[in-house]
Amino acid sequence: MLVVLSAPVTARAVVSPGTGPASQSSTGESASAEPPTVQALRDTGPDQRRWMSLPGSRVVVNPYNFNLLGANRTPGMEKPTAYSNGPQLPMNVGYYVGDRAEEIPQAASLYMRDGERTPRLRSALDDDFSTLSGEWDVSPQLSTELIDGQAKLTVHDTIAASISRSLEINVDQTPFLQITVPRTEGKWSLQVRDGAQSPLIFLQRDTDQTGAFTFDLPRATGWHGTKSFWLSFVAIYQERPTYLDHLRIVGVDSPMQTAASFETEWLPGELPFHATYPNGVALSGSDAFHDRDTVVRSIDLQPSSGEGNPVPVVTVAGKFAGKPSWDRKSRTLTVTSAGYSYAVSFSLPLSGEPRLYRSAVDFLLQNPSQEVDGEGFWSVDIPLPVARRSGPAELGMSIAFAPGDNAGALARERASRPVLDGTWRGAVSEQTRFWDRLLAGVPQPHDFAVHGVPASGVTPDEVRREYYTAWVHIASNVLPPMPETGFHYPQIANGKASLWNFGAPGAKPSAQWESVLEMQFFAYVDPDLAWQAYKGLLSLVSHDGEMGGESLPSRKAQTADVLYRLTGDQASLRSFYPALKRHLLWERDNPRWICCGEDPAVDFPNERDSDFVVSLLVDMRYAREIAGILKIPGEVEFWNQQRTQLFENYLRWLWPSTSDPVQYHFVGEERCNYRGDCRGNDLDVAIGLNVELLDSEHAAGLTNRFDASYDPTDDFAGFTETRYPEFSLASYGLLAHGMPERTAVLANAYLRDIVRAHMFAESYVPHEGTIRPTGVRPSSFAAMTVIDAVWMKNGYRADLGWPHFVALPGETGGLDGIRILGRRLNENIAPAAAELRLSGSLISPVESCQRLRLPVGETIALPQPCIAGRQQLPG
Repeated sequence: MLVVLSAPVTARAVVSPGTGPASQSSTGESASAEPPTVQALRDTGPDQRRWMSLPGSRVVVNPYNFNLLGANRTPGMEKPTAYSNGPQLPMNVGYYVGDRAEEIPQAASLYMRDGERTPRLRSALDDDFSTLSGEWDVSPQLSTELIDGQAKLTVHDTIAASISRSLEINVDQTPFLQITVPRTEGKWSLQVRDGAQSPLIFLQRDTDQTGAFTFDLPRATGWHGTKSFWLSFVAIYQERPTYLDHLRIVGVDSPMQTAASFETEWLPGELPFHATYPNGVALSGSDAFHDRDTVVRSIDLQPSSGEGNPVPVVTVAGKFAGKPSWDRKSRTLTVTSAGYSYAVSFSLPLSGEPRLYRSAVDFLLQNPSQEVDGEGFWSVDIPLPVARRSGPAELGMSIAFAPGDNAGALARERASRPVLDGTWRGAVSEQTRFWDRLLAGVPQPHDFAVHGVPASGVTPDEVRREYYTAWVHIASNVLPPMPETGFHYPQIANGKASLWNFGAPGAKPSAQWESVLEMQFFAYVDPDLAWQAYKGLLSLVSHDGEMGGESLPSRKAQTADVLYRLTGDQASLRSFYPALKRHLLWERDNPRWICCGEDPAVDFPNERDSDFVVSLLVDMRYAREIAGILKIPGEVEFWNQQRTQLFENYLRWLWPSTSDPVQYHFVGEERCNYRGDCRGNDLDVAIGLNVELLDSEHAAGLTNRFDASYDPTDDFAGFTETRYPEFSLASYGLLAHGMPERTAVLANAYLRDIVRAHMFAESYVPHEGTIRPTGVRPSSFAAMTVIDAVWMKNGYRADLGWPHFVALPGETGGLDGIRILGRRLNENIAPAAAELRLSGSLISPVESCQRLRLPVGETIALPQPCIAGRQQLPG
């Protein structure tokens, strides 16, 4: 299995560009397609990736919570370094448990204690609401009443109303906004806005929680320096009052010193960091997984030189949500939360026991409390050994998780084990071996150069790194079975680091679109796990065919067909066919987006969306193929009839004329409801080219929609729809209609611009000469676009499961190490000779099978008689 971490692997030296067998020519082609080691994927600088996980782990280090960032972006926080990094060297953690995706920012951070500095509070705003300042602008629908030093806020004649004021403060000097809400009978939220035209930034979304709250303005907004902005406290629900007690914005001159300078790096299995402190101490270290439940941080500290300097004291602090407890014997702090526990353990003796604080401000002021339940901060002091003052001191710490309401003992045992037995020191080398082995097992392309469109500075080496990093991304998305939800299958999450969690109850991290398509690619690495994840998702189909969670276009029959073609597992194919059939018929009756949760805000039964209708027409074609493979009486004809009927509806709903198809239609309405413009996106409409039932007139209409946006010189070839499903359906649809030049441009343009963005996202928007990631991020969509585009450019099609080959105009190369039926396939296209060359254990040694004719622009299948040993698939 892929997720076994202990198997040995032989490390390979990193091959520098221009040397050795893996070096690339000026065309971007690698003679041997040698895979890189993890060192070749090292990422540095302000645009580096920051998140890290393991296949089969619930834990993600440095999640990039797109829910907090908003569907598009929070200004200043687009880069993972802005979201995750800081001079306190935080280890931020996400954890999947039950049907929740939890985030623990600053689960552990590093400080140096300055024993000569006295803490001092700085205040930019301090309002105790003993009176109501004239600086506050009160909405007409909001009444205010001052009672015992609290402001009682009551909404009238509407659902929500606010009390707001403008501020100008230096958010670096006074970064903390603290607010006390002692009571509410409704809900409340807290928002800031940087100018009238700027988007709202929610410090706190709608909640009925009460108590004292602290918000870090620079972290939440990305702001720095002096800022002018509006602050709004919103009371929610008519005639249900909320009480506001105290609001202040403060900073602290603290003895807790953060790094004067720091740098971070990213590798698949290691997050190195380097820092220097005002007291002269320098340190380097890294975060790495010890196992799937445990992350370790290793630190080497070099004290400042000079006689008389005090022994440095390292303070480790962390934010917690739950009930903390301390075990002196194992030097482990355990936090028990709802449904899970986590524990932090240390390799060196502490100076006293942990201290608890009610907020980050109290920690910086060194104002501890005897007991803190709910949310707060903890800290421990670790004096460096005097004997090590002449050389580096070594510190190890670990953080481990365990699911369950009474999991504290298990979390403590998991955290303490690596620091007590010293195995934390080997975590980095173990992870390096694991990821080297995984990279060696993925299909290896020959050519990584951008062809046929402006390269915009993107080099073959950059494409190569992005391709192999895409495999790291998909593998890292694997989640283990979560029996606490009643779901006993692994999942391939939409985007583990994004904390996306809008799927069906029991398997909320799995998306009906992204996760299903990921299974197709992951089957080339671990087909057994891909099958298990697919069976798990289909187990969620109800008796009426619905699958809970966000409803998305269907690619489920295609995925089943691809998994079967790669493995020959007909028993699995047969086992879930009834559920697949029920679901496709439900999709037939509901060809639209439904989002999200038990009471979806978007659910219009009369909506028809070409993205859904076309995807289902394609998926029903695969369902027909599956029915033929299984030889179920009458089922092939059944799917033929279903497709014919759906195709007729497609023409009726979405073709007001044969020359101008549209994306949206609302049955019984002249307009397109919340969609506004019925025309939609050109690429979302042009994907209809993948439907072979079209006549030439309708195909020309779809080509017109494609050409309306198509521009080979523009970002993403001129298209605003940049998601993988539309890219793949359009690319292969263009091939089917004899337009391989357009397919080649799409593949190169989309590949180039995702590399430029340097973040795997759901979508992208060109912005001032750059590419800005939007939507769910990190997302598997872009990772799959990179893999599919590179494969197409190197002569291999990903959409059909059984090997099919294509020679795109202007492309050369090949793909080694493709796993089919447990055997190896290598292919190489030679367009000048109109030839395809095949090798590997899958291919018969007969000359006529090792060299096949492949003209530019055409697609051919691997002939089954060319399989070595004549192993053939039924159907």
